[in-house]
Amino acid sequence: MERLESLEDRLAIQDLNQRYAVHVDLHEIDKWVDLFTQDAVFDEREFGTPLMTGHDAIRALVEKESAGMQAAGVMIELNDDDKAAASGDLGWHSGSYVVKDASGAVVDSGNYLAVMQKQADGKWLMIRDTWNSDRPPPAPPAAEPAADAAAEAPAT
Repeated sequence: MERLESLEDRLAIQDLNQRYAVHVDLHEIDKWVDLFTQDAVFDEREFGTPLMTGHDAIRALVEKESAGMQAAGVMIELNDDDKAAASGDLGWHSGSYVVKDASGAVVDSGNYLAVMQKQADGKWLMIRDTWNSDRPPPAPPAAEPAADAAAEAPAT
């Protein structure tokens, strides 16, 4: 992608991302969902979580995640390593984050990438959002011990 066409676009993209984190931390679900287009895709990247498409699916996920974050007393902080660019009406924003508990201890970290589209009114909205935790994937479930073949063999 080419460099941003204007400083105004770059600042708007960066502002959108900052509002994203603030709305999550303050549990402002509707304000957070309003940062996405109606047909946006949210890819949580947690194991076993399907893609969420559209406001209703994204809202359902965020309500669940926000409640869990609020109960655990955790907050997202964006690091200052973010990058942004745009070409025409498409832009992107990427960087890294940490999640801290109420004591300030880091409980997770990772990186994110959001793709934005400039709307007819000049406002930037997310059309695709994904993030990846630095945590290792969960261990596979323990295998059931193999049954003793002799015990299962029919009596002769």
